[in-house]
Amino acid sequence: MKMQPRKLRIKGLNSFIEEQTIDFIKLAERGLFGIFGPTGSGKSTILDAIILALYGEIPRNTKEFVNSEVDLLTIEYEFSIRNGGETTIYVVNRTFKKGEDGIRKSKDARLYMKTGESNINIIEEGITNVTNEIQRILGLNVDDFTRSVVLPQGKFNEFLKLTGTDRRNMLERIFGLEKYGRELTEKIKMAKNKKSKEIENIESQLMVYENLTKEQYEEQQKLYELLIKEEQELREELEIICREYEKYQIIWELQQELQLYKNKQEILGEQEKDYLKQKEAFQRAQKADIIKPVIGEMDQIQKDKTENMHKLEELRGKLKSIAEILEKLEKDYSDALQRKNAEHPILVQKETNLNQAVEMLEQKKNMEKERDQLRVLFSKNKENINKNIKKEEEIKYQLLAFEKDLKEIEDKKQKIFVDPAYREEIQRAYEIEKEYNRLIQKEKELQEKLYQFQSHIEKTERIFEEIKSKKQEKNVLFTEAQKALENLKENAPGNRDLLFEQHKCIEELKHKYVYYQDKLHQKKLREESLKNLLAKIQPKEEEKKKILDEKESIKHALELKKKEIEKLQRQNMAAILAQDLKEGESCPVCGSTHHIHIAFEFDQKLYQDVLNDENQLSRQLQELEDKYYAISLECSGMNKEIEQIQQEIDRILSDIENEDIKNIDIRLSQEEEKFKNLQIQIDTWEKDVLKADQYVAELKDVINLLERDEIRIQEGLIKDKNQHKEISEQYHEIKTNLEDIVQQYFHVKEKYKLGAIEDKMKEIREWDKLKVDLEKKEKILRESLKLKEQEKEQISDIIRQCEQENAKIKQSGIEKSRMIEQWSEQIKRLSEDKDPYIYREEVRNQIRILLESEEKLKRAFEKAKNEKSNLEQEEIRLNTYNLALLNHYEEIRKKLDALLKEHDFLTPEDVIAAWMPKEKREILENAIKAFEEEVKEVQNNLHRIQSKLKEERISSEEWEVLKQKKQTKTEELEMKAKYLAVMQEKLKIMEKNLNTVLELNKQKTKLEYTFSLLDDLYKLVQGNKFVEFVAASRLKYIAKEASKTLKNITRGRYAIELDGSGNFIVRDDFNGGIRRSPSTLSGGETFLTSLSLALALSSQIQLNNSSPLEFFFLDEGFGTLDSNLLDTVMTALEKLHSQQLCVGIISHVEELKNRIPVKLIVEPARQGLNGSKVRIEYS
Repeated sequence: MKMQPRKLRIKGLNSFIEEQTIDFIKLAERGLFGIFGPTGSGKSTILDAIILALYGEIPRNTKEFVNSEVDLLTIEYEFSIRNGGETTIYVVNRTFKKGEDGIRKSKDARLYMKTGESNINIIEEGITNVTNEIQRILGLNVDDFTRSVVLPQGKFNEFLKLTGTDRRNMLERIFGLEKYGRELTEKIKMAKNKKSKEIENIESQLMVYENLTKEQYEEQQKLYELLIKEEQELREELEIICREYEKYQIIWELQQELQLYKNKQEILGEQEKDYLKQKEAFQRAQKADIIKPVIGEMDQIQKDKTENMHKLEELRGKLKSIAEILEKLEKDYSDALQRKNAEHPILVQKETNLNQAVEMLEQKKNMEKERDQLRVLFSKNKENINKNIKKEEEIKYQLLAFEKDLKEIEDKKQKIFVDPAYREEIQRAYEIEKEYNRLIQKEKELQEKLYQFQSHIEKTERIFEEIKSKKQEKNVLFTEAQKALENLKENAPGNRDLLFEQHKCIEELKHKYVYYQDKLHQKKLREESLKNLLAKIQPKEEEKKKILDEKESIKHALELKKKEIEKLQRQNMAAILAQDLKEGESCPVCGSTHHIHIAFEFDQKLYQDVLNDENQLSRQLQELEDKYYAISLECSGMNKEIEQIQQEIDRILSDIENEDIKNIDIRLSQEEEKFKNLQIQIDTWEKDVLKADQYVAELKDVINLLERDEIRIQEGLIKDKNQHKEISEQYHEIKTNLEDIVQQYFHVKEKYKLGAIEDKMKEIREWDKLKVDLEKKEKILRESLKLKEQEKEQISDIIRQCEQENAKIKQSGIEKSRMIEQWSEQIKRLSEDKDPYIYREEVRNQIRILLESEEKLKRAFEKAKNEKSNLEQEEIRLNTYNLALLNHYEEIRKKLDALLKEHDFLTPEDVIAAWMPKEKREILENAIKAFEEEVKEVQNNLHRIQSKLKEERISSEEWEVLKQKKQTKTEELEMKAKYLAVMQEKLKIMEKNLNTVLELNKQKTKLEYTFSLLDDLYKLVQGNKFVEFVAASRLKYIAKEASKTLKNITRGRYAIELDGSGNFIVRDDFNGGIRRSPSTLSGGETFLTSLSLALALSSQIQLNNSSPLEFFFLDEGFGTLDSNLLDTVMTALEKLHSQQLCVGIISHVEELKNRIPVKLIVEPARQGLNGSKVRIEYS
């Protein structure tokens, strides 16, 4: 990343009035360029402009740099930063304005990035923000910039004379050494404290797992594997039982299902008679449904015939009435049409003439309005001409007054004119006086600082001794506390493993206690269930006995009824047979198909009553059989359930016969009390250990804090002593400088015969203020003069325009009056001397009434014609439809006769009687299908179950035994699985804890190693030692590079070295290598030494610590060199172009002009004409 200047625009700075642009791209084409011009032309102002643009201030420490002839100073500086192959262009823009006291004030500032000719990206705005961002981009503050990059007048040898803290701080900023100083120390300290806390945290975590061993884990692992093996054996036994259970479960369920379907088959056999009757009725209804639509169609045809005849009679009446109306309408329409043809053309012509008259009337009105407006405008223009003629006379008198005032201002300005060369000499004398006063003040300040530092050092040494004493006391307490902690750890009552084993024993007892409690609860529940079942089964058994008695009674009555029926049948056999005989069917006795009806003495009613009684008794018997069967099944189920519950109670008693739950409860209470006491002892011991640990840690922290304070105060003492030494050196340096400047100060005062230079500067400034005021007045007068002359020209133009406009208005008014008269005559003729608007409305109404009358009659006539035609068509359609109905009725009647014969119906009434609605038919059909499907389903299921069962069967007793066996084995496996889960969880926790211990020990070792490294590093970087080391290293390299340049340009005479305190000294190899202080050098020697150092420093400056700068400016200093030395210096500067460094020289030495290939010529300002101008020249 490299920086290059590109362009500078100046306006209003010192002698630069008009905007001047300096193109550094063209100037830097050949590496070396010069800025030349006479004294006071503004050469140094160019460097001031660069520094002012970047940092908002100039190095010559003056606040009066805004030119008196401008109100606003603007500077725009464009530079580029090249990073690898990419170049970023920055533009910084600042403006300043003069205050009421003449001193400049910053107005605004802006920094933006240029991404194209017209595209910009604003980075910062505001004076402070822009300055901070520039410092961030360049990595240099204003002092660093003027000491190493742009060397203006008075700042050339500043870096050479800079010593101690100021020079170290400058090098720290320029080379970005902050990261090696306070920042690095603080980072290492924070990292060290962080690692210490992490180590303490890990140690406290390790204490939790103090007694955990790998052998304990392996023992528990073996026990767990043995339990898994036992569980697997149980699982295999259960699988065999389950397979047998699944097999007989299917057989048991099939047996239950078979009995169910047999019961269903019996019920369906009883319902078959009703099914056959329903099926016959459904088939008759289906046939009737086919014929019924035909009957309905015949009825509809008959109805349609009657309705059609009625419509035909009504239509014939309407036809007669419409014929009479049509004849009258035809006569009225013919009369209206003749009247329309005669009157309509005349009325249309009248309307056309009237439209033309109305249009002319509108035009005439508009023309009259325009004529009136022209008259008003003519009067206004006349008034305006007279008013402007008066104004013109007034302005002539004002112009004469302005010219007189301007002449007076010019005379006053001439009286207070100050020669620029004299002004510059006084300014320099004023700067010397200020420097003299500053050194006097600085001497007093340094004396005060030396006294304060001496007092502070003595006080700090006392505090340092107190802290050392406190640290020794705390170390004694720390040793005692550590011994007490070790004793406490040796007398531990137990560990967490012992607690865990105790807790495991309690959990097993609790599990056993809960298990036996659960078994007793199950026994109690089973006993209650048994009691409830016994209570339920007793009334069922009684009811069963009662039903059995009723069955016997009804069976006896049914046998008596059957005997009675047999007796009646034997007595009346012939009558019964004759009653059932039908003609054509064979007689069961003789076989004859023809039967003679003989009157038998037979009591039909008695016989039927006896049959009914027999049927009723049969149904009652069947109902009792069903009820008895249901209760028997229920009782059988209850008995089996009672038997099963009794077996479960016996099994529970067998499980718990050898254990007393009260003993388990007592043992559990004892173990819990023992566990609680042990836990309290361990908790108390752990709290004591923790408390002792905390006390030891607190003492350690106090000792560490005292050690840090000791180190900090020791560092502070060293730093204060160093600063005391630096201030002492500065004091002696100030004394030396003061002695030098005293001679210059009194020499200047004597030369210009001045009492106080500041008073003379004030007088010149007063003249400058007066000049500014006069120039302001002059500027205002000239602007006013220019405005008045412009105003005079504008008034003359207005008078001329108004006169021309009035001439045009007059001609236009005459023409408009003539047109108005012509239009009035034509309107009168076209409107027949009537009002055109009213007369036009009357004609339009007449036309409308005539047309509407004819159109209304026409529509009525057409409507009547169409209506008559429609009625005639309708009459033909109705006659045709009547004939079609007759033919269709005959066809349907024949179709009905055929269908009645086909489906065994005698009359349509039989069809209606047999027909059923669709919903009823669907219900009947669904019932028939459901019965058939149910019969089929029962048969299929009976076949399916019997084929599955084959010969295999299982009794209820065998089934109950198998179920009990499966349940017992399942419960046993569940208990084993629960215990395994507890063991597995315990192993997981132990494994996790073991891994945690290993990981924590690994982390602790790593952290302790890192902490040791950080501690060593912290001791190395304390007290800015590392920064001073790096800065000294960089300074040695700069001195070495500068020495090479100085030797080259002095032909091997001078070299630059560093003394024991790190200050620059000059070695004179032509005088036996004698070493001299820079303060003893002559002006030329100081220039050459400062130039060599500045070039070496510039080549090393890093922009954001990455790459060197590519430019360097020198202002004056060449006048102190002889011609030979000047030639040597220029040769050295020309070589810098090959080192990628562009050098700009500001001088008035004529010999330099011929040596420099590209020159920026600065022309001085000309009083009252223009400011300084710049141009580029090439050699």
